[in-house]
Amino acid sequence: MGKSWTVEEIRKEMKKMDKILGKKGSELPIKINKRMTRSLGMYKFKIEDKKIIPICFEFAPKTVSGEFDEKTVIGIIRHEYAHYAANDIHKEACGHDRRFKSICELIGAPGNAVMKKR
Repeated sequence: MGKSWTVEEIRKEMKKMDKILGKKGSELPIKINKRMTRSLGMYKFKIEDKKIIPICFEFAPKTVSGEFDEKTVIGIIRHEYAHYAANDIHKEACGHDRRFKSICELIGAPGNAVMKKR
């Protein structure tokens, strides 16, 4: 069992990524979405006039409940932040491509889409 995470603790972790990359992802809304049962985290955005518009970060309750150890939760937070940063830097949806994975390496995030419980 790990510790429970608050939205402010998630934001604090994202501020570290802001400093590394010179971004402002930590200023986006952060939500705990009770409907998330299959994924642990998500960066939401929309595309308007061919531009990426960031919306928010969402995390599943089980991600922040203490079910996962701290290292795993930090990895999930950083992985979702990397999606934000890749899209912001490259001005298009990057998915899990090489540009995304390069950012993951910079911020110490796992580049894979599936997180396994430890």
